Amino acid sequence: MTPVLLSTDCRTWPSLVGLTLLLGTPGVATAHGIDGIEHTFGATHISAQVGNGQLTAATSPRGEVTVLSWPSPTFYDQLDYETSNDEDARQQPQFGAGQDDGLFAGLWIESEESPGFFSWLRDEPWVHEQQYLDDTSPVVLQRARLDSRQLKVSESIFVDPERDVLHRRVKVERGEASDVRAVRYVLYENLAPTVSKPDDLALESIFNQDSNHDFAAYWDPEHEAIVHFSPSGEREHLGRLDNLMTTDWSDSQSWESGGLGAMEALLNQGLGTGAFFALGGDRAPDSYQIGREPCAAGAGWTWEPQSAFHDAEDGQLSGSPLGACHTNGALLWTMDLGEPGTSSEAVLDVLLSAAATKATALEQLALARLEGSDGAMERATIDADEWLDPLRLPESFDEEVQAFSKRTLLALRQGTDKESGAIVASVAVQPSYHHDWPRDGAFFNLALDVAGDFDQVTRHNLFLASVQNLEPQLGVSGMLATPPGAWFMNYYADGRPSTKVLNPFEIDQVGLMLWAFWAHSTFASNDNQRRDVLTSTWEAMERAANLVAACVDDSHPAVGEPPPEGYPLWWPVFRDLEAGIAPDLETREATMRDGNWEALRPCLANEDDNPISSVSLYSTHVLRLGLLAAVKAARVLCLDLPQVAYWEERAHELAAVALKLYYSDERAIKGAAWEGRGDWLLWPMPLELPASMDPYFSTSTKPLLARAEVEQWVSDALDAYALQAHREVTSAVSLQTEGAAYENKKTLSLARFWANTGQQTTTQASQNEEHIRRMAVDLAIPGTRHVGEVWSNLDDDGDGIFDRADQRTAVPHLWTASLTYLSAMASSQPELFDSLEADYDPVCLEGHDPRLQRGVADCSDGCQDNMAGSKVRLVRAVFLAVLLVLFLRRFQRRF
Repeated sequence: MTPVLLSTDCRTWPSLVGLTLLLGTPGVATAHGIDGIEHTFGATHISAQVGNGQLTAATSPRGEVTVLSWPSPTFYDQLDYETSNDEDARQQPQFGAGQDDGLFAGLWIESEESPGFFSWLRDEPWVHEQQYLDDTSPVVLQRARLDSRQLKVSESIFVDPERDVLHRRVKVERGEASDVRAVRYVLYENLAPTVSKPDDLALESIFNQDSNHDFAAYWDPEHEAIVHFSPSGEREHLGRLDNLMTTDWSDSQSWESGGLGAMEALLNQGLGTGAFFALGGDRAPDSYQIGREPCAAGAGWTWEPQSAFHDAEDGQLSGSPLGACHTNGALLWTMDLGEPGTSSEAVLDVLLSAAATKATALEQLALARLEGSDGAMERATIDADEWLDPLRLPESFDEEVQAFSKRTLLALRQGTDKESGAIVASVAVQPSYHHDWPRDGAFFNLALDVAGDFDQVTRHNLFLASVQNLEPQLGVSGMLATPPGAWFMNYYADGRPSTKVLNPFEIDQVGLMLWAFWAHSTFASNDNQRRDVLTSTWEAMERAANLVAACVDDSHPAVGEPPPEGYPLWWPVFRDLEAGIAPDLETREATMRDGNWEALRPCLANEDDNPISSVSLYSTHVLRLGLLAAVKAARVLCLDLPQVAYWEERAHELAAVALKLYYSDERAIKGAAWEGRGDWLLWPMPLELPASMDPYFSTSTKPLLARAEVEQWVSDALDAYALQAHREVTSAVSLQTEGAAYENKKTLSLARFWANTGQQTTTQASQNEEHIRRMAVDLAIPGTRHVGEVWSNLDDDGDGIFDRADQRTAVPHLWTASLTYLSAMASSQPELFDSLEADYDPVCLEGHDPRLQRGVADCSDGCQDNMAGSKVRLVRAVFLAVLLVLFLRRFQRRF
């Protein structure tokens, strides 16, 4: 399998050749740079997003809707819009998407002195600006200006927070010297309604093209709207449209008297549920068109109306009431500006509703019309302000960084599924990042906890715990692909894995999830709440910790008993840990005395979305982080289990392995002390060695002297990485490289490491803060403040010096934005991280289930109301049953 290998910090996916080899089909490999993922799955054409946790839309810098997902940010992709993966995709119109892909607007312009003409607002010579209405607004303001005619078009785009309705408030302004008398506003849509998602992400780019979706669209004269839909079962029902699609509907009366009734009869006969969209305005359109594109499934149909995209170009729409298979639509409104010679404006509301039935879609459209976009926009603004107002911002930074932070938090909310609490990596569908990656989610959770949204993190953790793999999953070869305790690479909001083929065992993801579950508990308002949230995820933590503790190199001394056929050599170790049997300490110590550190490495697995199994400094340290987090959780829950002691011992082994195999004093002299990625070496649990490891790192026979020597050596090793990381960030944000990704992992770690060690100089602090500001302000997309997974540096004037950063890949990328926000918070309000890094020393009782031992802290602060999910409610119910028994001893149970 030939992968596209990106920057070491960047998510890596198989190239198309990797997928075709997987499927047994020939392919051709190409090499790409830091944005190579776009040259496999298509360039991301997004600069802004709107959504309510159900209906989600994203727009290009010129105002085209390029993503439309419903009923969740994670599914389904409802729009026909596919960009190119060519090397020059970003230089092509619409990034290589078809000229009629997407949802966008155009104007027919009439004047006193010249014949009328039509122009799509996205095209030249229109000049474009895009921003949000303000720093806390959920409304995208899209402006287009035609200077030669003194015309301005403003479109305020947003999603109703309570109804699944996409609003487009249109205002056309004419200057005093303009000769324009009237304009006709056209909104064109090329939806691809669907209620299906690919069986596996690995197949999506090959077999799940947008054009394979869509079913039919028709004009509903009573509701003055286009209804565009796809029923459950989708195109398998197309044959039921044969009679309608072999009838001439040129006469609108014939449609209203016969065709409409026939269509509604079909809806009532098994086609009435699926994905239904209703497109209309605050008033009846002057004309409409439903067109049809070539579609093999409808080869025998005789009703072939012109595509609405081309029909609009003469400023008239022809009135076709029906299209099927691969169809599109447009509505046209005349906007009278009055006699030329004075400035004037005209306003229009265009509305698109989404629902599972026609009736609900039309009902939502009617309610939106009744209220008007002004009322809905006010509610959306209040909703965003009320959610954002109590959240924390980096106080010591300027208004620009605070504005970036607000936008990041709002984007996280828009990317959160309203029902399940799942959070997407990005709303982008090219590449396919519209899924919940547990790895990314660990840091979404931290950002939300630091901001103060404890409840949402609880919901998200319960979702992540619920999707953990419980049974061995075998691959097509019959070998174990995904063990119990692991997570698949990513998930839809309904809990279904997005892929079981790509990267089936991402071992670093398991370590980070262990840490994430623990980290959330440290933001609890009291001890009761801390134990509640840990109890709600403990089964998942125990399973995951046993897995990463057992998943060892084939030559590890714990390996012995032969596994079942198709299972790895470490499998019996995992089963023993599940039974409470830990590997023998003496054989492991003998291995360390022999200096065979390679034998103590973790097992081979996928690391950070890399399809090639590997083991490195990164996975070694992240597994240590996860195991130590699990140990802390077990202690807070008063669980004295044999495997917990082994988890801690294994974590110390991994610390030693990291230092023995990946650090070198000789390399430190050359400025690159560590081999491989050092993500999270410095924070949140900096690499350290217990005194029991001193004999393997010091030749001193005096324990105190050996301890001091080892501690200083480890401190120097971490300092070396900190300086290396600082140099790398400096180079990246100064645009001295071809591009960069995830530099904010380093700024976050540096802010906390230097603060915790007391080694931060004023110069280092100010430089790190300036790096954070550069990423939040100077390198983000102007106007919308979003960022991609990577940025590519561009030399606009050809002088050999990079002039600007171009944000690419899955914009808006929520992990990179969250890391920058966290970096700013760590620098501005370091005290918010104290609880995360603190030690907890609970008082444990005897005779009761330790996971249910709780103090009777005063919960008048609402701590009980902060809990969410059935598992937590179950814990409460059990607690009430034992409360009377524990009550008399409550004074003993505070810690």
